[in-house]
Amino acid sequence: MKTPEKIVETDKYRLTFHSVNFYEILIKENVTFDTELLLEINSISKEHHPHHKSCVLIEGVGFFNVKKEVRELSVEKRFSSRAIAVACFTKNPSLLLPGELYNKINKPAVTKKMFNNREKAKTWLKTFIK
Repeated sequence: MKTPEKIVETDKYRLTFHSVNFYEILIKENVTFDTELLLEINSISKEHHPHHKSCVLIEGVGFFNVKKEVRELSVEKRFSSRAIAVACFTKNPSLLLPGELYNKINKPAVTKKMFNNREKAKTWLKTFIK
């Protein structure tokens, strides 16, 4: 198995940079995903891939809370300008429908899709990588 290019880990998240155009964000259990955390992750992404757009796989472990401001900012172009596509993976089937509805109502600046299968999420993201 290929070794990840770089891993950045804190008590709140783990970022795994696999290549210049693909990385994963894992939000840890009992974390409140607020604007400060979003800006921190965005800054680290820019630092590791300053001139590249990337496909992003987002996953949460257990229960975590995404603040309303983060949901609103995440659909804006200024926070999505460096993303090619975003796949949100969850093992909780009760989050799939609300997630898809949120994406349809808010029309994110970048293509986003919910998945309950990690490999299908990765396969979908690979279709965006040239």
